[in-house]
Amino acid sequence: MDVLTILIWVAFYALFAVSIQRYLRYRTSLDRSVMLVFSSSAAIFAVSAINGILPGLAPILSPVAVILLVAQPVLMFGLVGLFVRLPRWAIPVAVAGFATSSVAFYATNRSVPATLFLVGYFAITEALAAVALLREAGRRHGFPRVRLSMAGLASLLFGLGILVSGMASAARGGTGSDATITLITRSLTLIAGLGYLAAFAPPHWLVQIAHRALAFDLVRSIVAAPTGSQPAVHWQALAAAAAKILGTARVRVSDSTGVLAEEGANVPSGGPRLSRWRSLGPSAVEIPLAVDGRRVATLRADLGNQALFIEDDIALLEILGSLTARTVERERAVADLAQATRAVAEAEAVRASEARFRALLDAEPNAILAIDSAGRIRWSTRSAADMFGLSEAELAESTLDDLVASRNESASRRAGPAEPLRYETSGRRANGETFPAEIALTTFDFDGEPHRLAVISDITWRHEANAIRERFIGVLSHELRTPITAIFGGTQVLLSRGRSLDDATQRELLTDVAGESERLQRMIENLLVLARVEGGNEVADSGPVLLHRVLPDVVSREQAMWPAMSIAIEAPSTLPPVMGDEASLSLVVRNLISNAGKYAGADSAVRLVVTSEPPSAVSVRILDDGPGIETDEAERLFDLYFRSKKNHSVPGSGIGLFVCQQLVEAMGGRMWAQPRPEGGAEFGFALPVYMESDEPIVDRAHPRAQARQTRPSATAAPVPAAAPLPAAAPLPAAAPLPATSS
Repeated sequence: MDVLTILIWVAFYALFAVSIQRYLRYRTSLDRSVMLVFSSSAAIFAVSAINGILPGLAPILSPVAVILLVAQPVLMFGLVGLFVRLPRWAIPVAVAGFATSSVAFYATNRSVPATLFLVGYFAITEALAAVALLREAGRRHGFPRVRLSMAGLASLLFGLGILVSGMASAARGGTGSDATITLITRSLTLIAGLGYLAAFAPPHWLVQIAHRALAFDLVRSIVAAPTGSQPAVHWQALAAAAAKILGTARVRVSDSTGVLAEEGANVPSGGPRLSRWRSLGPSAVEIPLAVDGRRVATLRADLGNQALFIEDDIALLEILGSLTARTVERERAVADLAQATRAVAEAEAVRASEARFRALLDAEPNAILAIDSAGRIRWSTRSAADMFGLSEAELAESTLDDLVASRNESASRRAGPAEPLRYETSGRRANGETFPAEIALTTFDFDGEPHRLAVISDITWRHEANAIRERFIGVLSHELRTPITAIFGGTQVLLSRGRSLDDATQRELLTDVAGESERLQRMIENLLVLARVEGGNEVADSGPVLLHRVLPDVVSREQAMWPAMSIAIEAPSTLPPVMGDEASLSLVVRNLISNAGKYAGADSAVRLVVTSEPPSAVSVRILDDGPGIETDEAERLFDLYFRSKKNHSVPGSGIGLFVCQQLVEAMGGRMWAQPRPEGGAEFGFALPVYMESDEPIVDRAHPRAQARQTRPSATAAPVPAAAPLPAAAPLPAAAPLPATSS
C-alpha cells in the first residue's frame, strides 16, 4: 500500500467520520444525504482493503464495491436536489443509469463497452452534480461560496479520476494496471478527497478567518453609517445583508419592543434555531444577536428550502449582528452623551444665568423676599440679611410678620389690578432697632404654588430728607422774609413819607434797603450754586485771579453791611495770581465774613490773613474773636443744612459753608475750619497759584483738588505781579450812601 492510497483513505474516512458526527448531532435530511455520499466512498475503500487482506472474498466483495462506486453519483444528485431545484427527470434518470450500468457491467462479464458505459455514466453524473454545486456557489456569498466551489471542483476531479481509470482498464481489456495511469487516478482522487475535506470539514481557524474577512468587507455597508444615524438605519442594513447572504427576501430583525427592521413580507415568527443547532424544520432560521453574551435582538429569516453550509451564513450573520448591535449601542451612547452634554451646557447656562441674576439681586440695596402661602420666607437676597441683621438661614425660619409690622390698610395703595400692593410700615432688626420701611407685594406662582414677592426698602433717608427739607424751607422762608420785609418796609416808608423825612433818616433807610438787598442777593447766589451742585454742573470757572483786586472790594461791601464790625486785611506786599473765578471767590469771602459777623457778633473784629504757601498755593484765613466752634463739629460744618447745636439760635439756612466748600474745590483748592487756641474760629481756604501751563498746579493737600482737571489758561502772556496790599491795616468804613430825594 503506497502513500497516496493511505492519504486517500485518510481523507475519505475523515469525511465519513465528520458526516456521521454531523448527522448524529443535527439529524437533518441534508446531513443524512451528506453522510450517505461519503459512506459510499468510504465503503469502496473498505471493500478494497478487505480484498487486499482477504483475496478469497474478492469475487463476492468486488461487485459490492462496483455498486457502491456507481451509487455515489446518484447519492450526490440526491444531495444536490435538496438545495438546488433540479428537473423532475434528473434523479429518475440518474437512478436508471445506475441500474443499467450496474446490470450491464456484470451481465456482459465486465465487457469493454459495459465498462465504458459505466465510467461514462459516473463521470457525466458527477459532472452534472458538480455543475449544480458551482451554480449554487455563484448564488451564495462569503465562505459558503468557497466551500460549494471546492465541493463542485472535487466532484469534477473525482469523476475525472474514475473516468481515466475506467478507460485505461477498458483499453487493457480489464487486465493489469499501468503505473502512470494509477498515479494519475490516485492523484486526482486524493485532490478530490482533500477538496471534499476542505469543503465539508474545514479547519475552525480557517472558518474564523474567512468569516471575519467577509464581515470586515460587509461591515462598511452595514455599520459604517455616519455618526448620528438612527438605529433603524443600521438594523435595516443588517436585514438587507442577511437577505443577501441567506438568499431570501424575507428577513425580520426584532427585539422585546417590536420589529426593528424588515425585508419582504410573511416573515415567520419562529423556526429552527440553527445557530443553536436544533433543527425544528427546514424552512426558517432564527439567529440571536448578542453583545458580550447579552441578547440584544433576534434575526428571523424564511429560507424557503434547505441550504448547504448554512452554518457559515449564520456564523457570519452573528458577527455582523453583534457589530450592528454594538454600533447601535454606540450611537445611543453618543446620542446620550450629546444629550448629556447639552444638558450640562444648559445647566451651566442656567447656573450662569442664575449666578448673574443672583448677583444683580444681591446688588439691589432693597431687601427681596419670596414668601409662600403660609407666610414663610422661602428665599432672600443678601441685602435682606444685611437690612435685618439676620443670616439667610435665620431668614428662612422667619415670616414676613417677624420682620415688618402688620399692614395698615388705610396706608396701602395699589395703582391697578396688575400693580403691586404698596404700603409704608416699620421694620424690625435683629438687635431690636426699628426703622421706617416701604413694602411692595406681588403675587406669582413658584413650583406650582402661589407665592408673594416682597421688596422692602429702608426709607429712613426719605424721612430724614423730608425733615431736612421742611427745616430748610422753614429756615429759608424766615431768612427770605427778613430782608424782604426790611426792603418792603423801607421802600414803603420812603414812598409814603420820603419828603417829610430829613436827609439823615432817608440815608439810613436807603442804607438798610441796600444792605438787605445785598443779603438777599447773596442768598440767591448761594441757592443758584446749590442748584448747580445738585444738578452735577460746573459751579466755577478757572482763570487767573488777583487777590489784591478782589479782597478790598469784598471787604468794602461787607464793611458797609456790618458797620460796627472791624474788618482788616493782612497780606504780604506781593502775591502771585491764583487759579479761580472772581465771582465765586467773592461769594466765598463774603459768605465767610458774613458767617463771622453772625456768630461772632456785629461788633467783633475780623481779620483776613493772606499768606503764600510754598511751593504753589495761596491761603486766605478769616479769623474772628467770637465764641468759636467745637473741634468734633469742624468737618461737619460744611455739610449741607448742618447747624451747630452750640449756635442753633443764630438764624441761618445751613447752605452758606457748603456752597463755599463746593466753590473752593471747583477752583482746585481746599477748605477747612478749626477753633483758635486764643478763642474764636478760623475758616480758611487755599487756592493753587496760576501757572502758564495746560494743567495748573493745584493744592496737593486736598484729594479732590489733586483729581480735579481744569481748563488751560486763556492766555500765555505772563501775569503781572499783584500790587502790594497794606499789611495789617484796617480798611476804612464805607462811605454813607447818598440820600434820595423825595
